[in-house]
Amino acid sequence: MLAISSDGRYVAYPKGAYDTGYGLYRYDTADGTSQLVAPLGPAGFDTVGMSGDGSKLVFDSSSADLVQGDTNEVMDVFLCDFALPEADRLRRISLTADGGQAQDDSIQPAISADGRYVAFVSEAWEYVPEKDDNGEDRSRLYLYDMHAVTHLEIVDEETDSGTFLWPSLSADGSKISYLNEYNRRKVRVGVYDRIQSAEIWHLGTINNISMDVPKLTGDGNYVYVKLHNADIYSPAEPYRSRAYVRYDIREENTYSYVGRPLTDSSLSLSEDGTRGVFAYERYDNPDDYENSSEPQGIYLRYVCLASSCTDTLPQDAVTKASIELPQQVNGAVPMNGKMVIRALAQPNLQLQASVAYKLAGQDDSLTATVTLAAAADEPRAYRADWTVPAGAREIVSVRVQPKDKPENGKTADGVPVEVAGALKVKLTTADAAQLKGARVSLWSPAAKLGGSSAFPDTLDTVLAARAASDYTLRVVDASGQLLKEMTGVQVKAGEQSELSVDVVPAAQLAVTTVDERGTPVADVRVEIRSSAGGELLFGGKTAGDGRLKITGSFFAGQQVEIRLSAPAPYQSPAPQGGYPEGRQSGPRVQSDQP
Repeated sequence: MLAISSDGRYVAYPKGAYDTGYGLYRYDTADGTSQLVAPLGPAGFDTVGMSGDGSKLVFDSSSADLVQGDTNEVMDVFLCDFALPEADRLRRISLTADGGQAQDDSIQPAISADGRYVAFVSEAWEYVPEKDDNGEDRSRLYLYDMHAVTHLEIVDEETDSGTFLWPSLSADGSKISYLNEYNRRKVRVGVYDRIQSAEIWHLGTINNISMDVPKLTGDGNYVYVKLHNADIYSPAEPYRSRAYVRYDIREENTYSYVGRPLTDSSLSLSEDGTRGVFAYERYDNPDDYENSSEPQGIYLRYVCLASSCTDTLPQDAVTKASIELPQQVNGAVPMNGKMVIRALAQPNLQLQASVAYKLAGQDDSLTATVTLAAAADEPRAYRADWTVPAGAREIVSVRVQPKDKPENGKTADGVPVEVAGALKVKLTTADAAQLKGARVSLWSPAAKLGGSSAFPDTLDTVLAARAASDYTLRVVDASGQLLKEMTGVQVKAGEQSELSVDVVPAAQLAVTTVDERGTPVADVRVEIRSSAGGELLFGGKTAGDGRLKITGSFFAGQQVEIRLSAPAPYQSPAPQGGYPEGRQSGPRVQSDQP
């Protein structure tokens, strides 16, 4: 239940106890501070993952107090994005495409190093209702792309009825490894290529061999797994109880023995799969010939699986480069917004970043050069703040490099990134005072994203939004009454467009019935009909005070016909026209008595 960022700066860990409640924290080694990610209560969590730069955390939990509307009482998957304002950081991502809750556990999340993709498994049928398993417990594999949950079809003759567990992602999220249980007790390991939409490699069931949680290297070329009761090479070799094995998914039946691990240890390999570390135990066993000169005890072993290894590891001038978006619009950087460029590098370097970006309406990239400065308290941590140029529609790449040796640089994680567009909405109306507190919203059904904003007294506002051409625009008043809806609204990346919307304020209509002496008359049948075709819009009776509040949707300036049917001994007046604005006198009821 631990996770660490690629550069080692951030660590995610649990803290607490069952009786007092658990919390998930992120520790920053640069300043020695811990930050509460989520108060989980007694529920705690089972799995946690972290993006390469530590800006995103994923975890599973059954806690119902993390987000509003969590009433399904099952394990859900949550995402914490530290680039967002604190109030918006934590959200539940194990939801259906229309935002509905899953009614079964969603667990074991894994996040790609670039922070874009999250893989998890779930037995909930709501994600794919057309594949309802008729009550059978079957865990499927899903992928979250920061906007929508997608079911990955990983099916063949062996695994059609199988269940999936423990996904692991490559750094760019293009490949996913998993453990697959099928035909009751059979187990296999597979790798799915998201680009090819197909399983590209699998390790089939081996007789008398059980497989533990598989992991995928960052470059997506190797899968490493702990095998139990494994006799990897021949009966003469001493690896009969358990072993770590690395498989090369690019070549058939190509694997390397890594070592014999401690029972509950885990192997970690470098991004390229050539180096790793794991814990193992030396004990007095005549069959244990490995490193027999070592005393009994537990050791941490460093291994090199490359064709040639040296005792001295190469020292990169720039170890890690990444970007952060202090503010973002559904994952895009706002127009003229800020982008933070970070790097972990050797101290006392003159670092600069080359930022390639494209302008709206142009295909060629432009380049900006930004100078990074080292932190005063940590000379290896470099940073620069860069403002997105006006008219930019996409940040194509960011590369951080020493000024005198650009070949020793690193390309930053998290790019390319889209620049959001903007839509300025101006309301036009004959009664501006009635629109105080009105709001406007955008929603793209295809991209499943949008935004909203409140109108100031000037009745114009700017909505930041990602590029899409199918937005639905809705204007509502302070009470939530829909005033206007428009479809097919377009927002372009890096561009601001304007839209004038003519709006008629909503209004309320009330009827008061009195006789010629001004005395209220009760039980008068009131009908509100359309002036154009006589369609009945509302019907009801006045109360003891002669009043009746009309319900329904009416708008200022709308003409209606009011018909009254008075009880005896009163005479019913002739139908009258009215305007639901509260400025017309109501019809009076005449009495047959003096």
